[in-house]
Amino acid sequence: MASDVEYDTAYGVGATLGKAGNPRTWEAGLFYHRSSRDCALFAQFIDSDFGDGTTDSEGWVIKAGYAW
Repeated sequence: MASDVEYDTAYGVGATLGKAGNPRTWEAGLFYHRSSRDCALFAQFIDSDFGDGTTDSEGWVIKAGYAW
């Protein structure tokens, strides 16, 4: 981490309940993500559906699934 850079932080936290794997099972999740502008992140850790896949984004993700 560079000491003269103010925007150098990124984190994500969340939880998932259940697992929609077998028929008539469900799952639900809630996640929070924040990354500062121009922070260096491994590209595989950035979700392309969230914040257009770029840094300088912050927000919540809600997911749900049901297996028929």
